Amino acid sequence: MGVVLQGQTATNVEVPSAENQAQASARSFLGYLSRNRQMIVGIVMLGGLVLFVVLGSIFYDTSKYKPLSVLPGRPPSAEWPSAPISRAATCSR
Repeated sequence: MGVVLQGQTATNVEVPSAENQAQASARSFLGYLSRNRQMIVGIVMLGGLVLFVVLGSIFYDTSKYKPLSVLPGRPPSAEWPSAPISRAATCSR
């Protein structure tokens, strides 16, 4: 509790609005980024990676690509004309 003395008036304290706080926060963050250029490069690289993954999953049908769906080292057949070649079959000592 405050004590009010006669003849003295309290000073008005303005509470910043949410809009002013958001602008000040944005200015502060942009100032931080301007001092840290490597962080900008990192954010851009992460953004590019996320964009690459999202656009890749939209434009390419990933259900056709199933790595290790066939046992390695099997001979070619009509179903799998280019059967995977195991390392053991290619290495001769």
